[in-house]
Amino acid sequence: MDFISQYKSISSSYKERDESFVFENDKIIEIASHIGYRIKYSKAKEFHLQEESSGFVFKFGFTIRFNSFDFGISITNEDKGIQTSAPWGFLVQLISDGREKVSKVAFKNYADIEGILRQAFKIYEDIKKGLLASPA
Repeated sequence: MDFISQYKSISSSYKERDESFVFENDKIIEIASHIGYRIKYSKAKEFHLQEESSGFVFKFGFTIRFNSFDFGISITNEDKGIQTSAPWGFLVQLISDGREKVSKVAFKNYADIEGILRQAFKIYEDIKKGLLASPA
């Protein structure tokens, strides 16, 4: 999986924002449900999903500010001593030794939001599959 390329693809495809567009949290949850994911919204203004598989706990979340997304992931496995959490932008810098940066993913309407979430959930699934398939 080429996480950086996939994340850059979303960023380059969705870089225009319309700050006059006002989204509704319930509509974001509805879009995610339509795509196949039951996300929740917390008072910390974060949308999130938690799943468990093969001893791993995967948490995928995002916030929306000024009509742009900030994505993050948390992965834990107590048996293997794994506990990590990071924003995707930080992961890009970490993986690339600081050579790469990805611009904010922005939107101007609900169609953009759906396209962004489809691609973001695909990246999330690829991360999960890669971890679960690795012999450790």
